[in-house]
Formats: sequence, structure tokens, C-alpha cells
Amino acid sequence: MPWVQKTTHAGKCIYIQRHYSSRYGSKHKCTRGSNYGKTSEAQAAVNNRQACLQQEMIFNANFGPGDLTATFTFRKADRPKDIQKIKKLWAAYMAKLRYAYKKAGVEFKWMRAIETPDKNPHIHMALSGVDLTKLPRWPYGRVEFVPIDDRDHHTYGGYLREETHIKQGHEGKYTTAKSRVCFSRSRNLVVPEPEYQIIYSDHWADEPRAPKGYYVVKDTLNNWEDEVTGFKYQSYVLCPIRAKNHRYLC
Repeated sequence: MPWVQKTTHAGKCIYIQRHYSSRYGSKHKCTRGSNYGKTSEAQAAVNNRQACLQQEMIFNANFGPGDLTATFTFRKADRPKDIQKIKKLWAAYMAKLRYAYKKAGVEFKWMRAIETPDKNPHIHMALSGVDLTKLPRWPYGRVEFVPIDDRDHHTYGGYLREETHIKQGHEGKYTTAKSRVCFSRSRNLVVPEPEYQIIYSDHWADEPRAPKGYYVVKDTLNNWEDEVTGFKYQSYVLCPIRAKNHRYLC
């Protein structure tokens, strides 16, 4: 039951997580128990952080320059009354989107979050790059398309997950069933798999050094004590350094 370093490659990013593992290396002697009772707020916070981080990784592994993000809004007269109505309207539009991508000969990759505040529901989406003139019209309001820029590290995937998990009136008391309804992604996305390395102790530097040719992405370095176990936890993201000619040095 060692301390481990979990390394995950997602696009240009390398995600580093250092923490204590009660199960890794136990040779199946320590297994996860069955779910029972309500999830504690501390465990819910851990679950949400990991869910957002996973979707951030998936976004970085699948989307980049040439792809798009979009926000679909509803005009006041066409605003659905509840999430089930939104889902019904969206399912019909998704069928048209799939047909449009197939006709254009472009693989359709997507991530989607339905945000349902009291007065102005809307839908956020990341989708494969395509000629916008070939996409079906959104008949219920406006659509804003934004090309994904060439930065090395994007947080949009985590943002999509967070929008459905935190900012819908839960105030930290997460309702995972509703989150599954509001967040979704296509099955053809690459899901990065982590590599594990045993590190034996928690004596790591609070400010880690990046390996040659990489830098630690600003604002991604976090050191804290796990809300459930109380053990130390560290996470950060590495990205390759670019030369002045925009080529990567590694």
C-alpha cells in the first residue's frame, strides 16, 4: 500500500498526481467495498475534483486547434420548462449533427454539458472542427462558435463537468445522478490511461522541478491534504517548452 506517482499523457499535457494509495500493489487483497448510504461531503468533493480532472484530460487528448467550442442558447419564447424537455430537443438536434458530420466526411467527436439555471438554460459543447455552413440550424435561439486556440493546456473539459456538478444549486452537495444527465461525451474519444510508479514516501518538493524541455503550467500546481484520508496529495501539469519559432524543444 505505497505512495504512488500517477502520470497521464493527454495531448501535449502530462498530468502528475502524487498521493497515497490503499489499493495499488495490494495484489487484489484490498478491494473497493460496495456503495451504501449517502456520500459524505468530503468524499463528494474528492469525487468531483477527480471527475473534473478526468474530463479535462480527455478534452486535451482529443481537441485542439481546428476544433470548436459552442454555446447553444434558447430565446425566451422557446425556453424548455425542465431538463427532460431540453434532453428531448437536444436529442433531435444531435441526430441532425451526426448526419451533417457523416455527410461532410468528418469524424464527430463531442463533449456536452447542459446548464440549467432557473431563468436561462443553455448548452455548452466541444466538437470536431468542420465547415460551419454544413451544420444544421439551431432553431431555438443563438449559437456562438469559438475556435479552440493553440495553447498547450486547456481546462474546458473540466469546466463542462463542473458546470453540471457544482453550479446548479448544489452548493457543494453534489447530486451525481443529475450530473450524469447533464454531462455527456461521445464514445469515440480517446481516454488517457495513467502510468503508476511507486515513490515510497511523501517527501516530495512542494514546488516540483520540471524535466528538461518542459514547464509546470501556472495555476495547476496544488498541494493539499485529502479530505477523506488526510494524507498529502500533489498534482500539477507539465507542457513542452516552445522555442521562438513555435517548435517544441522536446
